[in-house]
Amino acid sequence: MPGTGMLSEKRYENLLFLSLKVDGKEITAYVDTGAGLTFLKVSLAGALNIRKESESKGRNNQGEVLPFGMGVLKEFDFLGFKIPDLSVGILPDEALVFPEDTYGNFFPGEMILGYDVLSQFSLDLNLKYRKITVSRTGMLKEGITLVEGPLPMFHVEVQGKQELFGLDTGHTETMLSGAFYPLGANQKEEVEILSGIGTSSEEPMKNLPEFIVKIGREVRILKEVSVYPRKLHGLPQLSGLFGMDLIEGDGVILDHINKRISFY
Repeated sequence: MPGTGMLSEKRYENLLFLSLKVDGKEITAYVDTGAGLTFLKVSLAGALNIRKESESKGRNNQGEVLPFGMGVLKEFDFLGFKIPDLSVGILPDEALVFPEDTYGNFFPGEMILGYDVLSQFSLDLNLKYRKITVSRTGMLKEGITLVEGPLPMFHVEVQGKQELFGLDTGHTETMLSGAFYPLGANQKEEVEILSGIGTSSEEPMKNLPEFIVKIGREVRILKEVSVYPRKLHGLPQLSGLFGMDLIEGDGVILDHINKRISFY
């Protein structure tokens, strides 16, 4: 039987948060398909009696290498599905402190629910009804083929050419690599502040008034899309990363069992 849950009423921009119980403790998890690992704040790890067993490191959105601890969550219940001995990263609390969003909200996430967990399931993220459904069986017989990778990756068509994109629910907006920088030939170069886990950085970019992409049989027009004069940090194979601007108000089905993706 599939498991279901409602997305949290806690908001931060257009990102996804889910209320979960871990060892009887109600927590707010940040649903991030762009995170290769599930993370806990160190304060939450302490409350759950999870101790740091080793050290590790990884790259954030800015390409910065960040050290973090590793521990084990003995049993994680993801909407009714038990995952034993889940390896989790442990981050300083301040790594998940971000400026207030457009509406004056502070980032509510205590846990980053990463692709290491999400990729084990079929997921239906229905943003119209703010509902998530998860299953160990497939949901899609047809759809766009998912390419094996550290996040959902699939081919789209831009100006008649096939391009490999990712879907990162940890990004509020779509970002494009230097492959599309010529599209901004008539746009003024600006400096944008990119905020990520543990760091923020200023980067040159251009803002495209619109970006037209064909996803499967459907043509989408995204407004105000950032393009950077570089490859995407840690994902040089990708031409771009779709963010929440692609699916907000609608939704997406990520079928990791049948390796397919379909957008509402």
